[in-house]
Amino acid sequence: MAKLHLLDEHGLLTIQHNEEKLTSKFYDLQKKDVENRVQININSLMVNDNIVFDIGVLALSNSDETVLLSGIHTHVVVVYVIQDNQKLVIGFLTSDKSKLMLSNNQPFNYDNINNKQQRFALLRQPLLVTQTEYLQQLSNCQLIDGTIIKQQQVGRDYINNKEVYGILQQHLKTKVIPQIQKENGLVDLYNGKGVTLKDIDYVLEQADLKTQILVDTRFKDYIQLKNLQNIKKLENWLKNTEKTLDKESFKQLKIKIEIHENKNK
Repeated sequence: MAKLHLLDEHGLLTIQHNEEKLTSKFYDLQKKDVENRVQININSLMVNDNIVFDIGVLALSNSDETVLLSGIHTHVVVVYVIQDNQKLVIGFLTSDKSKLMLSNNQPFNYDNINNKQQRFALLRQPLLVTQTEYLQQLSNCQLIDGTIIKQQQVGRDYINNKEVYGILQQHLKTKVIPQIQKENGLVDLYNGKGVTLKDIDYVLEQADLKTQILVDTRFKDYIQLKNLQNIKKLENWLKNTEKTLDKESFKQLKIKIEIHENKNK
């Protein structure tokens, strides 16, 4: 798909091992659905020693329209069960080395190799799940010490492990709850939707606007350096700029520079 290539060029998507992964930059530009926010009772978030965590997988309601899946749809999510039994998705289990470390082993042994670190990705905004069909249990089983155990139970045992539970509890107290309190109890409501072509078009449009502004700014920097007549410094600046900009922005910058240079020959 040509649009996937454009997302990659803008630094909005990475493709590794034939798998597409949306970057944080994509979510920064994604249209905010202010109508899809609900208010929960802040008092129900009061943290005590009886914090209940659970796991699950989030289902899609628009699978026919979905062209890309975000991390919450491709990973096992971690759920905070608040006092009125509402389910608040706070993050998901991942192997991404940039995320919070939970343990040296992963609970779900898919390939009979259990030496991968398990990490946790915190959502930018907690997601309230109000429709039970959206939050599903893991259906597969795995063999542990000669016993077949449902992965839902494996996951629950894992997040209730003393060390893992303690890490999640600390993250809940210091990150999740203060954020919700800062928003006066407003959280995003999970609507069952994946990333559609409409979403991609909007993000690409916003990315083009930001690219234009960024290129104009960097071009001014180029002119200032050019006027100093320090070729070595200018060459180093171009190398560093290529490393820091996404491919599309740097390509547009090069075009702007070439046009300028051709006019002044």
